[in-house]
Amino acid sequence: MKEWSNTSEESRSSGNSPHHPSTVFVSRAFIRFLNLAALTCALSVLATLTDAHSSPSLSHGDPRTSPQDDAPCEICFYGPDNIAFDADENAYVTDGDQSARFRVLKISASGKKLMDWHAFMVAPNRRNGPEGIAVSNQNEIFVTDGGALQVIKFSAHGRPMMRIGDKAPVFQDLGHVAVDKAGNIFVAEGGVNRIQQFSPRGKRLTVWQKPKGHGENEWNMPEGIGLQPNGNIVVEDAGNQRVLIVNANGDTVSSIDLKHLTPHFSAGLAVDAIGNIYVADDKLHSVQMFDPKGSWIRNIANGDHDLLFRSGPTSISVGPHDILYAADGRTVVKFTVDGELLGRWR
Repeated sequence: MKEWSNTSEESRSSGNSPHHPSTVFVSRAFIRFLNLAALTCALSVLATLTDAHSSPSLSHGDPRTSPQDDAPCEICFYGPDNIAFDADENAYVTDGDQSARFRVLKISASGKKLMDWHAFMVAPNRRNGPEGIAVSNQNEIFVTDGGALQVIKFSAHGRPMMRIGDKAPVFQDLGHVAVDKAGNIFVAEGGVNRIQQFSPRGKRLTVWQKPKGHGENEWNMPEGIGLQPNGNIVVEDAGNQRVLIVNANGDTVSSIDLKHLTPHFSAGLAVDAIGNIYVADDKLHSVQMFDPKGSWIRNIANGDHDLLFRSGPTSISVGPHDILYAADGRTVVKFTVDGELLGRWR
C-alpha cells in the first residue's frame, strides 16, 4: 500500500474505535394497534406543512418561474443531496432529513421513482445517513454510510454486495466517494484531512493525508472529490475555500482560489468526461465552471427568466449528455451548462 502523509501513524489511527448502537425492536402488537387511516391522514397533513415551510415562496413579485414549482411532489424527497448516474441513464440520489430518515433513491431518466433503499445505520455523534455516491462502469453503486462508517457497494437493484470497513475500522469521518475506470474507489474524509484509495475488492491501496492548514501541502476539510481522465484527483478543500488538482503522487498540480467569491460556501464539486470542473455554491446560488487546468469558464446562476436555485445548490453532478443536476432544497434541478432550466424533480 502506498502512503503519502505528513502526519504520524498515531494521529491517523486515533478515534477509530467502532461504535455499534443497540438495535431497537417494535412489537407487532404495537403496529397492529395503529389505525392506518388516521396515520395516513396525519402524515399527509404533516408533509404539506413541512413542504410549505421548507420551500421558499415565489409569490413575492418574482417573475421568474420554473416547471412544477407549485405542483405536488411525485418523488417526495426528504432532502436530496448527491447524485450519480448509471449506464442506463438512471439517477441515484442520496436523500435524508438530517435526523432519522435516510435512503438512496433510484430515479429514471424521465424523473420517475423506481426504487428506494433503506440500508443505513443511525449512530450517535456521527453524520448519519448516506452522503457520497458514485457508479462504476459495471453499474455498481458505491455509497458512504456515515452512521456505520462504511462504504457500501450495491447492485443496481439495491442489493448490498460489499462493505469496506465492516471487518475492521478504516474510516473516521466519511465524505464523498469516486470510482475510476478500473473500478478503484476513492474516499474523502474531511475531518481527518485524508483521502484513501481502495481496489475494486476493497483492499486499501493508497492514503493521502495532509496536516491541517492553508499551505500548498496542507488541507482543511477535503470533502468533495472527482476524477479527471488523466488520473488527477480534484479535491474540494472546503475549509480553505479552494479546489485542488492533485496527481497520483499526492502532489498539488493546480489550485483554484474561491475566496474572491463573496459570500462563498462550496457545496460539492463534479468533473465531466473531459475534465472540466463544476463547483456548487449555495451562498451565491450558482455553479462555477472551470476548465481541466482550473481556469474559470463561466458562472451558471439564476437568469432573467429562469430560476434555477431557490435555496441551493447544495450539490452538483454531471449527468448523461453533459446535463447538470443539482440539489436545491427538497428538489433536484436539471439544467444545461448555459443555464437553461430543463426541469425540476420534486
